[in-house]
Formats: sequence, C-alpha cells, structure tokens
Amino acid sequence: MSKHFPDMIDLCFDPEGTKRDGFWLMHRCRERGITPVKVAALVSFCGTGIEQVNASPVALLQKRMGA
Repeated sequence: MSKHFPDMIDLCFDPEGTKRDGFWLMHRCRERGITPVKVAALVSFCGTGIEQVNASPVALLQKRMGA
C-alpha cells in the first residue's frame, strides 16, 4: 500500500492499531525464526516520530490484513 497509495497511509494511520499489528507480526516472525529487519519509515510516519519500521514477509502481512 505504501508503494502504490502513499496518501492512504495518512488517512488510515492508527498508532494503536499499528502497535498491535507490529506486535502480532513480530511474534509470528519469531515463531518462524525470521530475524526482523529495520527499514526507513515513510515520510508521513517521520512526522509522528517514527523513523524506522520493521519489514515483514508479505505472506504474514497478507494474513494479518485478511488479504
């Protein structure tokens, strides 16, 4: 979504939801032995003090987001 629709991030950014999603994704990664990778956050996140985010496997993102 951030690649193709970056403006949507501004409309639906929910810090609490982001924390819950991040916790869930990190837990699933640890279960699978996947080492977290930090990447630069979107510019729109930097205004909120978030400068880096964890990159997650697409399959886990799809599972979390119900895709």
